Amino acid sequence: MLSISPLKSASGAAKYYLSEENPKDIPDVALEKDADDNYYLKEHSTDENTFWYGKLTIEAGLAGKPVEQATLESVLSGNLGDETIKGKRDDHKCGLDLTFSAPKRLSTLALVGGDTRLIDAHTNAVKFVLSQLETNTAQTVSINKEGEREFNNTESMAFAVVRHKSSRENDPQLHSHALTTNMTRDEKGQLRTLASSLKQKGGVINGTGERIYNFQKYYGILYQSQLAKGAQELGYTTRSLGNGQIDIEGVPQILADAFSTRSQQIEQQTLDLGFDSRAAKDVANLNTRKTKTYKNDTTLAAQWQKTVKESGFLPEDLVQNALNVVGKEHDPVSVAKKAFTRAVDHLGQYSTALNLEKVIELAASSFTKGGIQANAIDLKVIADEWRKEGTLIPLTEKGQYTTKTLIYNEQALINSTQGRAHHMRTHVES
Repeated sequence: MLSISPLKSASGAAKYYLSEENPKDIPDVALEKDADDNYYLKEHSTDENTFWYGKLTIEAGLAGKPVEQATLESVLSGNLGDETIKGKRDDHKCGLDLTFSAPKRLSTLALVGGDTRLIDAHTNAVKFVLSQLETNTAQTVSINKEGEREFNNTESMAFAVVRHKSSRENDPQLHSHALTTNMTRDEKGQLRTLASSLKQKGGVINGTGERIYNFQKYYGILYQSQLAKGAQELGYTTRSLGNGQIDIEGVPQILADAFSTRSQQIEQQTLDLGFDSRAAKDVANLNTRKTKTYKNDTTLAAQWQKTVKESGFLPEDLVQNALNVVGKEHDPVSVAKKAFTRAVDHLGQYSTALNLEKVIELAASSFTKGGIQANAIDLKVIADEWRKEGTLIPLTEKGQYTTKTLIYNEQALINSTQGRAHHMRTHVES
C-alpha cells in the first residue's frame, strides 16, 4: 500500500522520521553476550534502516549512505551540498512523505518469523517504484516565448528513505517512508523546485506532486507487484487480496488479525466516514493516529512472540509453514495479456488517448478471475511488447497512447458526424 502526506517543515520532518523508532535520548538496546559469557546492553545502529536514493543523491555523493538528521534537514530546506535551489522562496515546500507499507502476513514472517530476506525484498520494491517515479513524474516549469508555461521532464529527484518496523499500536508493520524532497535539476543544470500545476488540460497531468497523487494507486500496485515477485523468488506463495493488493499464503488468519490493530481502526473510521476510497482511508489514517510509544527491539520481539504463542502457534514454525504452501497453477503471462487487453478495451470506450498508468492500474486491480490477478510488472512487459509491435501508438504527450482500433472508431465517428452536420453553421473539425 502507498499513502501520501505533505511534509510540513524541514526541521520537524528530519527529527520526527529519524527518531520515531529510535529516540536519541532512549537508545535502542538489546542484551548481548560476550566471549566470556558475560551479558551486557548493546546499542543498535540505525544506519542500515536509512539510505539516500535518486539521481540527485548520486551526483551529491549521498546515494546509499545513511540519512543523517542535519543533512536531511538541509536537503528538505532546499540545499544540496553547497548548492541552493534557484529562486528559493521563504515559504519553500519541503516535499512529500510516500509511505510504502508491506502486507500484514509478510511483515509477520519478516519481523516475527525472522526471515530478513523479505525485508530486502521490501526495500528492493521501494527502490524500484522510486526509480519509476523519478522517470515519470519529475518536472520543472519554464516560460516559453509566447509567455506560456511549459513543463519539462527532468528524470532526477532525491529521496531519503527511512524504514520502520512497527505500527503506532506497536504491531509488526514493515514500512518505509520515502521522503521526497522538493528539488530536481533542469535542462541547464540548475537546481530547481519540482513543478506544480493547479490547472490541467488536454487529459495530460502536469506537475510532479499532481502526477504522484493522480497515479497513487498505480504506484501502490507497482510496489505490491514487485514485492510479490521478490517473495515468490524466495519460495513463498502469494495470493490476491483484490484491488491490486497481495499477501503471502500460510500465515493463519487469527494471527494476521491479532497483529492488525491499526488496520481495524482505519477500517472502522472509513466506515464512519461513509465512503470507501483511497482518500477516505488516508483521512481515516490521520484521524486515528496517536503518538507512537517507544519500545526497543527486545521488548517488541518478546511482545510479538507472546502474541503468536497465545494464538496457538510457535514463532519458529511460521516461516517454514508458509514456505510449505503450494499455490494454484496458472500462467502469469496469459493472465496479464488478457487483463491488459480488457483494460484497453474498457478505457477505450471513454477516450482514445490512454494513460499507461491507468491501463495497468485497472488491469491489475479490476480484471481478476478465480482469485488470480495480473501482476503489474508482467503488465508493463505486455505494454512494452504492444509498443514494439505498434499495437500501442504513442501520442505527442509523454505517457499517452492510442491504438489502431481506437483511431478507426474515432474516424468512423467523425465521418458519421460530418455527414449529419453538413447543414449546420458550425464546422466540425476533424
